[in-house]
Amino acid sequence: MPPRGSAVRISAGRMIMSTRRTRDFLTGVSLLAVVIALGLVAALLDRSTAAQGKPAVQAPMFEVDPL
Repeated sequence: MPPRGSAVRISAGRMIMSTRRTRDFLTGVSLLAVVIALGLVAALLDRSTAAQGKPAVQAPMFEVDPL
């Protein structure tokens, strides 16, 4: 069995990545894709709320009579 993370030589001399290395690579790519997707969604939501241009809600101010 070859060491972890190493390539395995097949009969034609071509190199293929081991299963462990392929899984680690795909995990990293998937994590990067999720981070990018979350960043894009956050940016789109910020843009849509800014485009609405609604002023902040203002509540009436009540004063208590001191007597």
